[in-house]
Amino acid sequence: MNIKVVSIDLAKVFSKFVYGNKANSAFLT
Repeated sequence: MNIKVVSIDLAKVFSKFVYGNKANSAFLT
């Protein structure tokens, strides 16, 4: 149960990081 919650949390952080990365590259270009 805890592992599932952690993995979901990690997925959220990862997607946020990827989205931020895309936004940053789009803004810089």
